[in-house]
Amino acid sequence: MYGIAAVAAALLLAGSVAEGGLIQTTPGDVAVLAGGYLSTDRGVSVHGSIGAVGGAWFDRDFCTTGSVYTGTSMGVDRDAVIGGRLVSGGGVWMDRASSVAGIDAARDVGLGRDVTVAGSVTAGRGVGIDRGSLVQGDVSYGSGYWISGSATVEGDVGRDLRQPDTWTTTLRDEPTWGGLGGSTYYGRGENVTLAPGAHKGLNVDRDATITLTAGTYDLGSVWLGRDVTLVADTSAGDVVLNVDGSLSTDSGVTFTDTGAGAFLVQADRAIYLGQSTQAEASFRSYASLGIDADSEILGRLYAAGDVWLGRNTSVDGGIGGPVPEPATLALLGTGFAAIMLRRRARRR
Repeated sequence: MYGIAAVAAALLLAGSVAEGGLIQTTPGDVAVLAGGYLSTDRGVSVHGSIGAVGGAWFDRDFCTTGSVYTGTSMGVDRDAVIGGRLVSGGGVWMDRASSVAGIDAARDVGLGRDVTVAGSVTAGRGVGIDRGSLVQGDVSYGSGYWISGSATVEGDVGRDLRQPDTWTTTLRDEPTWGGLGGSTYYGRGENVTLAPGAHKGLNVDRDATITLTAGTYDLGSVWLGRDVTLVADTSAGDVVLNVDGSLSTDSGVTFTDTGAGAFLVQADRAIYLGQSTQAEASFRSYASLGIDADSEILGRLYAAGDVWLGRNTSVDGGIGGPVPEPATLALLGTGFAAIMLRRRARRR
């Protein structure tokens, strides 16, 4: 995975550098935060920054308007567009034809063919840059470098020109709620309104509609069948759904917020959202969180453990203002603007 950087490290003696600046975030600062490992299928887009304590892998055609922070190594597959920086406590690998604003890595950095970096590349160890790639800032390394003859570095190349930044974050406290024992079943196509308070778990059959009014709900485990609609009427205040157990859905489930308040869904065990989920809500799992393909989330995602985002899923964390206009993205080329404008049009 880190082939180019590994070649560079093998050619030159290993070294070490002093710690650079420290970037500190909280769960509210990022659109997606994983306390464990974060991975995506191809075609995922995120509006906002991303953090993963346990490292990350982004499959091809990934794009984000923000930065990506990891506690250990990260890999980015081909044709990705990163609006911000990559900041890693380990190594960074970017595959061919990808774009990023800048890179800071505590260990090795490897850039595949035709990668564009609009700023600087800083590595605590080795740097490897394959042919056709462009770095518009400086390249700083701790132990050695290899740059293809057909690659271009517009800034300086040198040892310890600057130190790599590092990242740290805080995780949320463990939940304290508890639902009632047992489970309540709602049949196919039923339309039910629940009052705030403690409830049994929910087992909801397909095409049913469950409406929640302003307040806090404590439930046992939740299963939502195909094409179920969960409506949060936040016109009188926020709706908070606390699940004492796991929350899972079939495909085509919709989480709708009909008011001006916030809709928060959190579970002390795993959350899994099926294919083609449409959600105007934020989700927190104090275990793992998985979202299947072709889903659209207008909210933030948090998991104390691993996070997985399926193919062509989009997440809009509502952080950092509107999607940037094409004119502001000139250094990263037209790819980022085209991808994000297409995602925004699809959400409309």
